[in-house]
Amino acid sequence: MPPRHSTASSSSRAPKVKWRLQNFILSKREYEKLNTEVRERTTNVIRRASGGSIIDLTCLAIGVELGSVPATHRRKVFSLLLTFLADAESLFEKSGPLRPVYATFVLKALLGAGNCASLIAGDQSMDQELEDNWKAITRWVRLFCDNFKSKTEPFPETDVPYHDWYCSLAQALFAANAVMDHDRRRRLWSVSDARYGLYRLWGFGGADLHHQAVKMCSSVVGIVILHQMSDVEPANELVKFSGLGEEGVAHLCMARMIKSSSLGNVDDMRDDAYVLFALSTSRCDPLRSALLKKKAVPYLTRTFVQVANAKTIHENTKNLDFVEKFLMVFEHLVQPDGTVTYIVQSLRHGLLQGILQCGPLLDVLQPDIVAALKRIIGHILITYLSHHSILLAVLETLNDFDPKDIERLIGHTILKPLWMNFEQYILERSASKALFERCAQSDLSTSSCGTCGKRDVRDSLQKCAGCLVIHYCSKECQAKHWKEGGHRSNCKNFQESGGGWDRRDRRFSEFITVYDVQRHAEDLHRIAVQKYGLQQVPIGKTPPYGCSIDYQTVPPTLDVFRLEDEVGSQELSYFKAKNDRWDEAAETQGTEGFLVKTILPRGALTLGQILHGNTGLRGTHLWQRDRKALESTHGPPSRWCGVDKNGVSLRPVSDEIDSVINKIPLEKVRAFDYFRWGSHGQREEGRANVLDEIARIADSAKKKDLGKKIVVTFEFEPKS
Repeated sequence: MPPRHSTASSSSRAPKVKWRLQNFILSKREYEKLNTEVRERTTNVIRRASGGSIIDLTCLAIGVELGSVPATHRRKVFSLLLTFLADAESLFEKSGPLRPVYATFVLKALLGAGNCASLIAGDQSMDQELEDNWKAITRWVRLFCDNFKSKTEPFPETDVPYHDWYCSLAQALFAANAVMDHDRRRRLWSVSDARYGLYRLWGFGGADLHHQAVKMCSSVVGIVILHQMSDVEPANELVKFSGLGEEGVAHLCMARMIKSSSLGNVDDMRDDAYVLFALSTSRCDPLRSALLKKKAVPYLTRTFVQVANAKTIHENTKNLDFVEKFLMVFEHLVQPDGTVTYIVQSLRHGLLQGILQCGPLLDVLQPDIVAALKRIIGHILITYLSHHSILLAVLETLNDFDPKDIERLIGHTILKPLWMNFEQYILERSASKALFERCAQSDLSTSSCGTCGKRDVRDSLQKCAGCLVIHYCSKECQAKHWKEGGHRSNCKNFQESGGGWDRRDRRFSEFITVYDVQRHAEDLHRIAVQKYGLQQVPIGKTPPYGCSIDYQTVPPTLDVFRLEDEVGSQELSYFKAKNDRWDEAAETQGTEGFLVKTILPRGALTLGQILHGNTGLRGTHLWQRDRKALESTHGPPSRWCGVDKNGVSLRPVSDEIDSVINKIPLEKVRAFDYFRWGSHGQREEGRANVLDEIARIADSAKKKDLGKKIVVTFEFEPKS
């Protein structure tokens, strides 16, 4: 179907032009003569075009493309082209067998109008004229896209090459981005036909097209989506209009991103990354999921590192725009199920390097972007250090950093104290890691029954077929846990929250939970007494309340809760029976049990019973310890303590991790005001390293002081 007639009032324009084709077949000599006249006697050609000569108008459109129309005449040519595009709708309907001919001239007019708009950008009167005629332009673009036949014959019965067809439509649409006024540009892209044509052309692009046209199309698509140029969800619209489906759009988007990355052109990477970034942060969940699975995060991070360059970013506002968008939406980008995986991907492809490179850019970044950058350093990265895989990725990255580069990039900025805080948390988690890797809990070859706690080689235990996480030693234990232990409801929550994440991540989080609970046990008991009016817990008895640790805050937030407020009646009886067995074990084996709810920065929480053995506090009840004796053994606490729900700091008791940290000589830890992960001092066995020193001291401490291995088991697992 031809375009619909324009609804714009004709009285606002000059008297209607009576367009005529005359002899539209020109010899080579006539064509060269006309082009010379366009260049040397432009006024004569404009006069004939104003009288209705389509041939002269087409030559003017071509002349604009070739740069042969003088700048003083471009405004008039622009107006003529817009008039023709509006009038040609009725001509097209009545043209019969000449429709392919008219279509050819319309394509040239669209190309000329687009080129004129880009050449005289910023002229407010022309911007207004473009807006007045925009619906007619976009109707033509939609007509050509709807009737697309093939790349060998893009429009039925015309001899127009695919390259000319594509560039003509694209250039006409690019006119919207040449408009300087942001509100007007938004109004132009709010026209559905404009977005339809843009998204179709993005899907049509191929290797046989002019490189710049395809790249420009990708750039404009990314800008339109990122800046929400319409009230419709743009990602869903792109999937619909392109006709490719979610998987097809994801495949095309990633194929272009991979190609531009392999070629190494930063501008091309940024343009393709615009689209990838816009779609990866959209509300179209199927498309977003497909892109993340195809490794969108690594490519976006690489692009961020490339464009966050203080030497070149001022020369390219698109680079600055991309950096700001990346920082602003980073948290949203990595938050679907599998958050830990995506943050690890980003870390291993240069996230920390890119963040440091933003230090010299603080004066050009918007205040809300600086706030987002500070949140990434001072909150997101710190909270996710509770996961083993993220800690490893951070340490691998820092191993390649030179402290002098850190000082040079952020040493004199507001980011410095945040980075120092981040590194101190890394040091604490590194000590935790060194101890963790020497305990039974880190042994992935063993597991424990979710009901009775029996430990055995993991392959000998049965795994729940639903969540693929909880193990059982028998069918009886599996049935009991399902009916009485709450796994009936938790199994589904496990699956929905990505329960099958890295087992070592889970065990490491459990391990650090043990230490955080025991070092804050005295204050937690005080809170429980104030909250519930409890009496002192006798030695050998499990406390009648649970402790919660929220690792989503910095520092972690600790609190207490009553079991009956957290679980149902069936689970309550199950846990009480468990507590009785723990009380018996405390008398016979010297171990103590307590209930903990751990909230991890992945949108999930764990409610579980932790049975801990000898952790340096052997022979002393967890809730009735001698603070002075412990502090004299382990030295003054140097780790960051937790806070209560009101943000008031708790008084932690030192533990093995403090002992490890305090034994590290300061000269091996600090360089200026920064933690230094690779000391340049030499020892007999070679280059000294702080992490190696932590491992050596931890190993020594385990052999001399701690005795038996640490055993940690969980009963309940994450809930959404």
